[in-house]
Amino acid sequence: MLLTVARIVKANRYKGHDVVLKALARMVQTVRNVAYVIVGTGDDMEYLVALARQFGVRKKVVFAGSVPDAIRDGITGFLLNPNDAEELAGKILLVLQEPGLAAELVRNGRQSIENEMNWDRGARELSAALDRFFPAVS
Repeated sequence: MLLTVARIVKANRYKGHDVVLKALARMVQTVRNVAYVIVGTGDDMEYLVALARQFGVRKKVVFAGSVPDAIRDGITGFLLNPNDAEELAGKILLVLQEPGLAAELVRNGRQSIENEMNWDRGARELSAALDRFFPAVS
């Protein structure tokens, strides 16, 4: 089994999902029981599904959903336009000028990681994806 856990967005095509799909297409003739599990979501999902179909490996690919984002706007941090210096300055000043805000963001972030981004949850989600792709033989 091949596994990738990442955001699936056009801006991150450098992560190589397409390369793994091409490699999978070359491997399936030799290794018939290979599977590729992709954990993640984003605006490039349709592109990857289309590539999997184009390469003839769609039945070998499991799109297993998403990993919760670490940053929840205003709860665990702030999502900003990386090219907007004014917005960035505004959020930095907000955190510096509001007593307790930084501690609250850190506390919320830690709680989110402990509750949602842990090995137990990851193992359950991976197991569910594998069960869908490799159902137990009765």
